[in-house]
Amino acid sequence: MSVLLAGVSLCIASQRPVPIEDFETGAAERWSFSNGPEFPGATGTFDVVPGAAHDGSGGGQLSFDFTEGGAYVQCTTALPPEPGLAAVELWVRKLVPNRLTVRAVDETGQTFQKDFNLPTTGWQRVRIRLSGWGFHWGGRDDGVFHGRATALGICVNQGGAATGHIDIDGIVGLPSTEASIERPPSSYVVTTFADSEMSFGVSGGPAGATARSGGAVQYDFTQGATSVSFSNDTALLGSPREARLKLRSDGSGHEVRLYLYSHFQCFRTSLGTLDREGVVELVADLTGVGQWERPWGPNEGGVSFPLRLGQVELVERGGGPASGSVTFEELSVTTELPAPDAAVFALANSSATLTEAQFTLTARCVSDDPARAAVHTVIRDWAGRTVTEREDGLDVPAGAAPATFTVAQATKGRSALEAEFTITAPGLRTERALATWAAPMADAGSPGPDPSSPWGMGLYLYRYGGDEGGLAEMDRAAALAQAAGIKWTREEMSWGRIELRKGEFDWSFYDSVVDTATRHGISVYGLIDYWSPWTKPFTDEGIADYCAYAQALVRHYGDRVKHWEIWNEPNIFFWDGPKEVYFELLKRAYAAIKDVDPDAVVFGCSTAGIDTSFIRRTLDAGAPLDGLTIHPYRGALDDEGFMGELRDVAALVDGKPVWITEMGWPTQVGGATEREQAELLARAYIGAVASGAVQNISWYDFRDDGNNPYYNEHRFGVVRNDLSPKPAYRAAATLARAIGTRRPSGVEKWDGDVLACRFGDGDDQVVALWSLHANLAVALDGTGDGIDAIDLMGDPVPTASVGGARLMGLRHGSPVFIRTGGSAIRGRPAGLQLRLDTDAVRPGGAAEVTLDRGAADVGDVAVTWYAPPGVSVEAIGAGRWALRVSGDATPGVYAVPVSVKLASGEVLLTVTVPIVPEVVEV
Repeated sequence: MSVLLAGVSLCIASQRPVPIEDFETGAAERWSFSNGPEFPGATGTFDVVPGAAHDGSGGGQLSFDFTEGGAYVQCTTALPPEPGLAAVELWVRKLVPNRLTVRAVDETGQTFQKDFNLPTTGWQRVRIRLSGWGFHWGGRDDGVFHGRATALGICVNQGGAATGHIDIDGIVGLPSTEASIERPPSSYVVTTFADSEMSFGVSGGPAGATARSGGAVQYDFTQGATSVSFSNDTALLGSPREARLKLRSDGSGHEVRLYLYSHFQCFRTSLGTLDREGVVELVADLTGVGQWERPWGPNEGGVSFPLRLGQVELVERGGGPASGSVTFEELSVTTELPAPDAAVFALANSSATLTEAQFTLTARCVSDDPARAAVHTVIRDWAGRTVTEREDGLDVPAGAAPATFTVAQATKGRSALEAEFTITAPGLRTERALATWAAPMADAGSPGPDPSSPWGMGLYLYRYGGDEGGLAEMDRAAALAQAAGIKWTREEMSWGRIELRKGEFDWSFYDSVVDTATRHGISVYGLIDYWSPWTKPFTDEGIADYCAYAQALVRHYGDRVKHWEIWNEPNIFFWDGPKEVYFELLKRAYAAIKDVDPDAVVFGCSTAGIDTSFIRRTLDAGAPLDGLTIHPYRGALDDEGFMGELRDVAALVDGKPVWITEMGWPTQVGGATEREQAELLARAYIGAVASGAVQNISWYDFRDDGNNPYYNEHRFGVVRNDLSPKPAYRAAATLARAIGTRRPSGVEKWDGDVLACRFGDGDDQVVALWSLHANLAVALDGTGDGIDAIDLMGDPVPTASVGGARLMGLRHGSPVFIRTGGSAIRGRPAGLQLRLDTDAVRPGGAAEVTLDRGAADVGDVAVTWYAPPGVSVEAIGAGRWALRVSGDATPGVYAVPVSVKLASGEVLLTVTVPIVPEVVEV
């Protein structure tokens, strides 16, 4: 049986895919467009366009323009009244780096959403499961999807290209009986409460005789304590469905609570009471976490993933014994796997001795059966050349302790190394895990201050402890920053920590913070926030108290701290009062600071993103500022668009100084790789300063905030939690040393694809250059007999001499610094390039690569490939190779380095191989 709905045929009785939209007839009437009016500024359209078709004559094209702000644009259509749809499939072509969002509306009018991204490689089939949602709002607003999905929305988000479009076509619904969309649940043990797994604490009063050994707790509530808890910030793998706590109860009647963390959020539920003795299992349904109590954090209408284990707490309940014993045995989680064959979760990290780097693979099998895995390890230098390659076996137990495997590599003479582990096991999909090692800088750097330097970093020295150990660690972090050439740090002058009670100040800890930074030649700019517990937030009295505190800060630190920032990201939840009150706070704080120090520089706005609407409101309210601070986070970096945005916002504030006081890309699993982070840091720093619109830029943040590999907030650092450098640390050091305090002197575009940023004047110039889109060789004229070029790790870049020019390979998005030749250097694409004959390769597929010599007279060449696991290369003719991808290759973007040796030197080229699955599941 079939019926016609809005021009679309539906097969009701069949379990075959249900047609929803093919954009052939009357489609424009079935779709609506929104520019996200709650975040003003975005514009765009949704149209049926012949050139947007995957099949047939037309496809849907969602265009966007974020040059005036905004957060997203959306196209929406009604879904057919087909019961039991579990997923929607569609074709998507995305040639922009922006992330996408999918939204669905249930029968109560409640909207659900989740984000995803796709490779920018042309058409891709996408399967959107109508479950596993992150955020929700409207309708019943309970986080439970009621009935069928009534509408589907696709959004393009700001953060990437400022303008562009995506194309969609061929939308169908998949019934719940489709076996391919089922994701079976699997259980694993999160913790056994061993001392090494969970920390232990006592709250509410003195601990008395409370003691802990592993999961066994002797609690004592006689001295005032009201609870004991186990804590650990551990990501819950997959899509958690249920938590099960096994313990040995004393029958005391005391309550057991479970806390889970999300992004800036905490959720709490009661697992039950200990109303009987012996072994007890307490169970929590994790599918409705968004409806739990929220002890802290904003209510953003949903839950950000991954969920993380926070605490397991035993809470005193009246009528129960004041002391007793409980043994917590294990906490397990039932989770939905990313795919039926995705039971192995792999991580990699590095450590180092004085002579070698040690790369460790950790693999956990979340299934009922153990895995006998094969591990292929490749260690490469920063240029991508293979240093070590080996095969090993690894037994991964089921649902228990993870298996580990370590490979050591000598580091002598190297600045950075990258290890790639490829893990294969019968019946399971192939997994990849990456780890990097970067060498610390060889010298200590200059301890002298240099306020003219634009290179900052959020060292956040105030986050270290005030005891002897904490101060020593603080000094070590500042010394690392000094060695990298960092000359500025943003430090939060916590009001509640300094002014304990009105008019009573304790400067001792912050004196150590400022002294430590100053001792290492690092200037401090002070962030003045948040409300002190004793004041009245968002009131006239609270503003007066804030201004008095700001004056006290300036009196105490004004000889060393001359720059002050008024609040952090008041355009979002860090300021949860009326925005007009912030404008008044800025006015009065500005005047108060100037009364004490007329030469002080007072920054305002400090917006999350480049929120031009909020900045305009601030200016329209008459709030004065000496400079603007912004936090232009984004998912991807469109270099030219980024510089244009910065120039536009500088014009908005009439050319006042613009400082970027936060910006960064984290390296959690699923985020940027550590290599990508280094490249993004360098491009953001160089582009911001080269734009001429930004006088100072700081990364968020210097040190990882924790050790959870799946949580983005723990992985923004350029050094890890143990202070070992990531490649981004060396990238920051390289650009700070190479460019120094030279002022920007021009941005050039060489034949459309090479961006060259000049710093300095006359013969004292440094040119930072990188390719915007392609991997290619550049010919540099005016270099004389040689060229002094270094990569992001500070290592020499190999070159060759051809026709009076120097040839040098550029890897897409990876800057190179030319430190000699100055104004005489001019560049142009050399024509020497390796070209792939397709946009993407599927697992099991192949592509052809051709060496394009262009007009370059390079003569005979010797080519060496450094192919990654899962990719093989075979010569099929002069300057032609077949590149084959194994059927079990892990999807992702692979950069394949190639050494091209000429008679006059070597040019390192790269082939970027996007390996994409048949269907991307969301």
